[in-house]
Amino acid sequence: MAQATKERLFRSFKSLVEENPINKITISNITERVGVNRHTFYYHFRDEKDLMVWGITQNLDKAKADAIKEGNWIDSLDKILMKAEEERKFLLALFHSHLKEGFCEIIQTWSLSIFDRIIRENSQGMNIREQDLQFVIKLLTYGLSGIVMDWLAGGMMDSHRKICEQVRTLIGDSFQGVLKQFAR
Repeated sequence: MAQATKERLFRSFKSLVEENPINKITISNITERVGVNRHTFYYHFRDEKDLMVWGITQNLDKAKADAIKEGNWIDSLDKILMKAEEERKFLLALFHSHLKEGFCEIIQTWSLSIFDRIIRENSQGMNIREQDLQFVIKLLTYGLSGIVMDWLAGGMMDSHRKICEQVRTLIGDSFQGVLKQFAR
């Protein structure tokens, strides 16, 4: 029941963001749409940033689980960015609001979790120092996060497919070759 209430609150917030400037949205606006009182909101979330972080993280965690099942992280990235294009108005409103910093942190944290898993799996059996693994993970994380944030800053004008093809061309599944450079 708590999960369902959280989801309803997030959907309410999302629909309000698509209709109004974020700085005009109040907790009361969010709760009125759901038919609950403000206390219910504060039982689940501290503020609208907490609600945003929860909602977006839920969606990204599902996407990450799908990516792990499928095994091909670039195809999963393609699906995530395609979904982002479908939610363009909402995501751009977040990116250009007072919630931007938290939104960007979510993107970076999520990218880090993906690359941490991929690099650690691909480096098994190799004698690589932890600091070198961390370097590769951070380089990939900052690169992908930066590309996504630039895409958002540019109004998501480029096709998500173009971004994915460029990433596939540059990185692909060539982690083994990169990691071998660090093996001792």
